[in-house]
Amino acid sequence: MSGPNAKAKLARLCSSLTGWKRSDCARWAEERCISKRLPVPDAVRPRQIRLESRILQTVANAFQDRQLMTEARDLRMPGRPGETLRLPIGVGAVYGVLRARPAVDGLTLHLHPRMTAAWLAEVLPHSDGAGGVLGVEGLRPRPSAFGTELVDLADGGRVILQGIDHASITSMMPDWQRGTSAFWRASPRSLTAAEREWMRWDTEVAARWRSFRLATDILNSRLIRRPGLVNSVAVHGLVNTYRSLNGNMVFEWCCGISKEAFEGNLRRSGLWAPPPWPLPDAEPQDAAPSPADARVTLRWSPECFMPARRFPDLQERVAAAYAGDYGSAS
Repeated sequence: MSGPNAKAKLARLCSSLTGWKRSDCARWAEERCISKRLPVPDAVRPRQIRLESRILQTVANAFQDRQLMTEARDLRMPGRPGETLRLPIGVGAVYGVLRARPAVDGLTLHLHPRMTAAWLAEVLPHSDGAGGVLGVEGLRPRPSAFGTELVDLADGGRVILQGIDHASITSMMPDWQRGTSAFWRASPRSLTAAEREWMRWDTEVAARWRSFRLATDILNSRLIRRPGLVNSVAVHGLVNTYRSLNGNMVFEWCCGISKEAFEGNLRRSGLWAPPPWPLPDAEPQDAAPSPADARVTLRWSPECFMPARRFPDLQERVAAAYAGDYGSAS
């Protein structure tokens, strides 16, 4: 894609898919980091891709049908005095994410203010009470100039949470994310025995399905990098998400955008496009993984499950549930 008009169009598309500033997207277009075939930058390292996929799978299963729609009002961002974000009616917060700044070596996420505590409580690793691990194994929070950086101790991937004060994370957490059951607090610099055991088992499973695992991870990484697109299904908050047994994402929603239209938008966003470069630290047999081998399951009902007059009450009840389950609805 060449010419100023074509690059401007590409920048608008990138901004609409990610929710990020158009000026940054315009720079990526100038630097040829994005294209019509792949209008959002991909992560380049399989370890970064895997981390983003694990985060997506975790929050999808955790939130399910408790997604919040963002109402048409000014939202004051946590930790960013004076910063507001005006969002139109019908913009959702599927997976708790409002916008994303994708880069080849990392990802920055801007979370919904009322879902931040729940989001962190679910992704930070903790005990399941039976010797296993819940959350994203190996993930640890670190202070960052932009907020909080989530670092994967095992593989080195990283995700920045914009505007989230690292010092305030502990106070956000529910009781079940405190004490020794919270691995990220009990062992901030090293993996726990439970995490190492889980990773050993996961590595054995991945070795049997290496190519399919990488293809699925690429697809999931691309989904979390496209919140502007994903949130289009959350017209009033009634969207259900979860991961299937093979790791693929499932979307279930009513009214709003049709299944055919949403699937077409996913394809046009480059979701199934081949990676633009060989993945440098992939195994030789994984040099050309095909996202086309991975799937997204879409289930849509044209009939609305929630009359408009009940929507505000629904949103407040969902927010209250976050407050009750996670100890914060900030």
